[in-house]
Amino acid sequence: MIRFRRGFTLVELLVVIGIIALLVAILLPALNRAREQAQMVQCMNTCKSMAQAAQMHANDHRGYFPIAGLQWNLYGGLGCTPGGLEDASMRKYTYYNDGGTNRPVPLSVALALYLGHKVPLSDRASMESYMNRPEFRKLFQCPSHTDIYKGLTQRGEDGWQAPLEWLSYIFNEAFLGRREASKGFTPRANQNEVKQAATIFLFGDGLPRGNVEGGWLTVPEDNHWDWTLYDYYQAHQGDYKNFDLRRHRGRMNVVFIDCHTATVQLPHGLRAVNFTRGLKP
Repeated sequence: MIRFRRGFTLVELLVVIGIIALLVAILLPALNRAREQAQMVQCMNTCKSMAQAAQMHANDHRGYFPIAGLQWNLYGGLGCTPGGLEDASMRKYTYYNDGGTNRPVPLSVALALYLGHKVPLSDRASMESYMNRPEFRKLFQCPSHTDIYKGLTQRGEDGWQAPLEWLSYIFNEAFLGRREASKGFTPRANQNEVKQAATIFLFGDGLPRGNVEGGWLTVPEDNHWDWTLYDYYQAHQGDYKNFDLRRHRGRMNVVFIDCHTATVQLPHGLRAVNFTRGLKP
């Protein structure tokens, strides 16, 4: 006698499919949260590596971090050069040869040199070529930030501009930039000039201003030396849009001037994160 094996009925198949769909619906959010948390941790590790590199630069350069932002009122009309930055001995910052003139290296290059990368500084073309290497770009990429624009971290009032950089992070221009005469001629990139280094923002997750290619990767200074990072967030959401609300579900990894790190909630968590307070007069 031939026996036929009984298969699944349509109802049974639908029940199984329904159970699978239910399990997926339950597990998928948990998996997404786990992936996002892993990316957050990875981003924090990137921030810590950058912070260590910044601290090593400061240790080797009389307490100075790499400069960033628009460099105003350059000394003696000498432009964005060691002389114009009041660093004739070239002991505050790192420089490269730009057509026969010594210029401060892009911020990412200054950090990469302390992360084990031998970036060529003999000419601008070689340096830019190295900056476009995939392994170099990954040094400063947040894993949650997939669509990265090239941004600007440094320019002199004399018209000189540093090469654009691939960065997932924004920097404190009020501290790293050289401001107008009324604010003092010495660039505020000196860690030794800060009274409360553990409370002042150095860099963190962010976007180029306007979210466009070539936008500034610095939070604008705006002459408000007593503003906190929260004040800047409130003031510039409508135009500069440096803050990335989507990247970590409204959270931001932050590095402070003493180079410790923290994760804050946007926007209200920024109330506790000072931005420019604590600078010595």
